[in-house]
Amino acid sequence: MSPNPCKKLILNERSRRRRSNILEAHAERLTEETGKKVKVEDIEEGRAPRPKVLDMFAGGGAIPLERIFNPSTLGNHP
Repeated sequence: MSPNPCKKLILNERSRRRRSNILEAHAERLTEETGKKVKVEDIEEGRAPRPKVLDMFAGGGAIPLERIFNPSTLGNHP
């Protein structure tokens, strides 16, 4: 049986929204810290640092989702 394409689209949309929310919050924090206006586009295009994400479940035998979205993810490796 093949995967449900509608379910995959819904999950992709949720992932995009979550990623967008994280980047928006990070842009606001960078703006406050630096005193310069930082936009999500600045982060996406490499003009501002990406957020660090601590993946508490890294090393559990699965590829952590945060690592897929952000190669600079920090893992909790024993």
